[in-house]
Parts: sequence; structure tokens; C-alpha cells
Amino acid sequence: MKLFNKSHSKNSEWYFPGGKDLQMESGSNVSLEMFKDNPLDSLAREICQNSLDAGIEGSNKPVRVEFTSFKVKAENIPGYLELKYEVINKAMKQWPNEQKTMSMLRKMDRILKNKFVNVLKISDYNTTGLRKENWKSLIEQVGSSVKKDSSSAGSFGIGKGAPFAVSDLRMVLYSTLADEGIKSIGVMKFVSYKDKLNGKTIITQGTGYYGENGSKKPISKDFGLGGEISRTEKGTDIYIIGFNQELMENWTKEITYSLANNFLFSFYTNKLEVVIDNKYMLDYSKMNKIIEEIRNDKKLLRKYEYLPGYYDVLQDEDHKEFNLTGFKEYGIKDGEAILYTSNKGDVNRRVLMTRNAGMKIKDLNRISSIIKFSGIFYAHGKNINGILKQLENPNHND
Repeated sequence: MKLFNKSHSKNSEWYFPGGKDLQMESGSNVSLEMFKDNPLDSLAREICQNSLDAGIEGSNKPVRVEFTSFKVKAENIPGYLELKYEVINKAMKQWPNEQKTMSMLRKMDRILKNKFVNVLKISDYNTTGLRKENWKSLIEQVGSSVKKDSSSAGSFGIGKGAPFAVSDLRMVLYSTLADEGIKSIGVMKFVSYKDKLNGKTIITQGTGYYGENGSKKPISKDFGLGGEISRTEKGTDIYIIGFNQELMENWTKEITYSLANNFLFSFYTNKLEVVIDNKYMLDYSKMNKIIEEIRNDKKLLRKYEYLPGYYDVLQDEDHKEFNLTGFKEYGIKDGEAILYTSNKGDVNRRVLMTRNAGMKIKDLNRISSIIKFSGIFYAHGKNINGILKQLENPNHND
């Protein structure tokens, strides 16, 4: 599959901003390491959460997210020759005694010497795309998260590191169509190295950009060329370049179970649908099959032990619903949240805590050791979401 048009290289190149006496950044990037324990789970959560937050207000269509894997010729990666023969060599000379960094650089070098490179493409539809303020937060800022309103999920700007954590090249290409038109840029979470600028020695920062004329200015056309129709519908395409080979072997199953576990209520309320590898449409109608697979597999049941109980709540036609009341003094109107409970099926004595987008935040336990029940707490009101957003931790799991 041809993806990248080599003509980009005529007007674009990798740009690693630098200056005098900057702090050197090695390959140990904390914002990426935090996702390494469960990289695909983190990726699924962060990507779908962001897409749900960008959903078109008032639309009755679910946000659609598509995950697709394929290979591209290494030579078609933006800035391929520059990375292979210049950038990585300069970085290796800078870090000869840093074992972890050198291991990372050698792996990058091996990947670029292969004929083909793995790519995971993630696209969303029925969204606004990345508007100007969202683009600036995603590409240019650290620790920033600009959302369309206070009830959106993200708040720390840390989740943007999740796609880089599954890339052995630490390279992600963004292409979006929003109100401002099409714009694209490549971002690489690299390492610092010494370079020359106007005859003076500078130290580059760890992050590099593939933009127009060697800058952070985006390219005014998308990366998805060569046989792909240029995007005409608002939304965003993310290309994870150098998708980790080990993760690639079973990524479709991992993503499927993660989505069911983290977005059960989003599927139930028809806010989300996902297409996996052009073959499998995941929506609420598919949940029964997934839940049965989990119930009948001891390994899966250990990992997703509470999910069947939550699904049983939604499937129980006689489940109870309780509206939240009594918090007006905190600015929360009556009915801004609802608790669903059932004592049928695989009761787990826990409550799935979720907010506006429907993503799972945590399993609330220690409620009762006597009452047999499972529950789902859904905070859908604007005021309660604004408060809970301030209380949420950076990982969005408490």
C-alpha cells in the first residue's frame, strides 16, 4: 500500500528545535513510559475518549473510529533519508554510553533499513476534527488539554503520548479536516543531540516536527495519498509509524476486548462504533458475543472479571434506575447522574463509574458484602461532569 507521496520531501523536512544550553533529553521519556504496561489498552482508551470528546454536538450519529494496520515502504516515510543518514547518526554520537537510549536508536536504525515498516492508522468520523485550539494543544503544548467544553474527558494533556508508546520509531503523523481546512504534521518523540545552526553549536529538544519548509507549520494537505481519496468529511487521521511488531501480532483482539471493557456504556448509548482492520464492526449488538468469550475463558475472565456483571445490568429488562438528587448546594442539578442496578446474572458487588463520554473511570467497590448487585453510575450532566473532571487523576482511572 502506497501511503506517502515523496513530493512532500521537496517542501518539507524534519525540524528539531534547539538552542543554547538546553537540558538534554534521553530516550527515557516519562510521558511515554507510563503507557508501556498496557500499551494497547491505553491507546484504545485515549484515542476513543478524544474522538468522543470531538463528537458533533446535537448529532444522532455515533462517533465512528476505525483502526487499520498495513505496511508501507520505508522510503515513503516522510523525511526517510534525512532520518536514516543524518538524524539517527547524530543522536548515536551523542549517547554512546546511555544503554537504553542506544538500544532505542539501534532499533530505529534497523527499522529504517527494512524494506517495509508497520503502520497503524486510526481515523474518526462524525467529529469536528482538530480545531485551531485543539491542534495547538495537541502539537505545540505539554500538559495542555483543550476540549470543547468543561464536561469533556481529558484534562491533563498526558494521553497524547499513548500513540507514541506503541511506535518503535516514536513517530506519529496527524492529518485533520476541520473548519479551518486540511492540515497535517509529523511529530517524533526523539532524543536531544548537538547540531549546528548558522555556524553555532546548539542542543536540540527531544521532539521533532515534519512540517512545511522545516518548521512547525502544518502542511496544507493530508498524508493519506497514493490511491487513498483525500478526506472530505471532517475528522482526524492518525498514522502510528513503526507500529510495534510484538503488539501487531494480536492487536485486533486486544483492542476489541479493551474497547468492550472501557466503553461498554458508550456502545450501549449508541455514542460509539468502531471498525477494526476493515473487517469487524464493533457496536453494542456485538457485546453478547464478546461477553460470552470472556465468561468462557479463564484468562480473559481474570482480566475483565467485572465486565460480564455490568453487561448483565444493561441486559436486565427489570434493572432499577435511580436519579441523583440532593447536591444542588454544589451546583449539581437533580437528575444529572443516574445509577443503574440489577441483582441478575454475574453480580460483582461493584459499580462501574463513568462520565459523559461513557468511558469507564473505575470500579467502585466496598459498598456491601451482603447485598448481591452490580451497578453502573452514569454522570451525564454538564455541572457534575465539570466537577468530576477536576477531581480525576491524570490516568482517568480514579
